[in-house]
Amino acid sequence: MEPFDEALDRRIWSLADTRLQWHKRIAEARRTIPSEIEANTSKLWEQHKELDTAHPDEDMDELPDNENSTQL
Repeated sequence: MEPFDEALDRRIWSLADTRLQWHKRIAEARRTIPSEIEANTSKLWEQHKELDTAHPDEDMDELPDNENSTQL
């Protein structure tokens, strides 16, 4: 009969538990992140539509310089 290595057994179970925790985190992210992205995208589209209806005749060239410039 081979000797039982308790330290190795604890290490194996610890790694198995860590693996299970990671699988749970990934599964949760796969469930929640797509709906969050969809909600944010929908909200941005609504804001874009509101801006288009609020100022339908304005072109980007007619905006003052501070709103038309892009700074890095």
